[in-house]
Amino acid sequence: MKFSKSDLTDIINQFRNEKRVFSNENQFQFELADGLQKRGFRTLFEVLSNDKNGKKLYTDLVVDLGNKEYVAIELKYKAAGKPDSKNTKGFDVEKNAFCYGEYKGIKQYMYPQGAVDEGCYGFLKDVERLEHLKNGTLILNFNKENKVRQAYAIIVANSKEGSMSSYWADRKKDTPKQIKWYDYNLGHGRKISGKLDEWKTGKTLHESVFLNNEYECRWEEYYSNTEQTDYPLKYMILEIH
Repeated sequence: MKFSKSDLTDIINQFRNEKRVFSNENQFQFELADGLQKRGFRTLFEVLSNDKNGKKLYTDLVVDLGNKEYVAIELKYKAAGKPDSKNTKGFDVEKNAFCYGEYKGIKQYMYPQGAVDEGCYGFLKDVERLEHLKNGTLILNFNKENKVRQAYAIIVANSKEGSMSSYWADRKKDTPKQIKWYDYNLGHGRKISGKLDEWKTGKTLHESVFLNNEYECRWEEYYSNTEQTDYPLKYMILEIH
């Protein structure tokens, strides 16, 4: 079977056109898999690999193309932290959640997560791991002869538009030295490659990430109704080289 980035883009754009928002990553993972299966792709969840130290690693979705060839997909679904202002448009104070209208008569909520730096780091860590799956230095455990022919990293996130702390903010305008995790920011239009420095938050050390290839961050609109929310949603799909 043939698979391309457009298969993922079409499904996500369908969610967008339906104004469909999910409350968490698991819901997004399930619905994306369902969309792929409706297109005729056999899709597997949480496929195990082991790194060189024996650590268990799981790939969110794996598409079986037949002939022992696969597509590996990693997902991130992130919400911003709780807004400072009680007058934030689209934030339900009682629910402590962002509200994005209704889908089939049910209100759609996203619950604050915060830690944009952690979200960006986790996304690029996924990109690094997908590179290893594609070049064969990491394998899917269920079949030692498997070949990951294609790989994609997807992130959907909400942020306050115009804020320098948003996922897609162009931090080239800021002072890199003031942002400890500058290497990991996903600002729209930014090109990322090579070694990304380690950084520390409290007692947590985030080990450096190395990307063999260059990737350009291109965010697309997902939910941008400014009459309903101050925190739009955008998404990005990186095709792994």
